[in-house]
Amino acid sequence: MEREIINKVDYLQIVAVKNDDKIKRYEISPLESDGFYRNSEDTVEHNTVYFPGSWGLEKILSDIRRVKE
Repeated sequence: MEREIINKVDYLQIVAVKNDDKIKRYEISPLESDGFYRNSEDTVEHNTVYFPGSWGLEKILSDIRRVKE
């Protein structure tokens, strides 16, 4: 398995975990102590959240937004 850090937005660390160039999963963690908000789950996440690679990065990012203090 290969891990690739993807810098897409400044408040998240996004890691794509690949096997033979196919993305198996994404690992998303906040870079800020406030965490990030998931629209679909109606929760604020403070730790690493795992998403299946089949979701695609744009779909994942559309579900996440920066927490407003």
